[in-house]
Amino acid sequence: MSLPAGAGSLIWLICPTPSVICLPYYLRFLTLFVVFLGGWLGYEIACFVFGDKLFSLYLYGASSFAGSIWFIPFFSTYGASFGPLGVGYRATRVFDSGWIEYFGGQCLYRILFNLGKVNQ
Repeated sequence: MSLPAGAGSLIWLICPTPSVICLPYYLRFLTLFVVFLGGWLGYEIACFVFGDKLFSLYLYGASSFAGSIWFIPFFSTYGASFGPLGVGYRATRVFDSGWIEYFGGQCLYRILFNLGKVNQ
């Protein structure tokens, strides 16, 4: 077996003193063994199905009900946050997208868009 054209010079640059590495057969085949062992283990791990038969999935409704302490978050959290969030949303629509936005940037955009359609 011969080396490729540039391999000899590369070996001389990396290792200035020529040395021949002789490995016994079991060390030569160790790399192949590790590669095949890793492939086999990867295949075996990929065949596992995680979360298919978990005991907690059978009791999901009961654990959800007990975890929410009889639907108290629906009264305390959602009721307290949706009111102020709704007011803030309406205020943003009125002030930010009000008449200034309608006659300002969006109006200029519509005018230029229609002029571009006429020009085509």
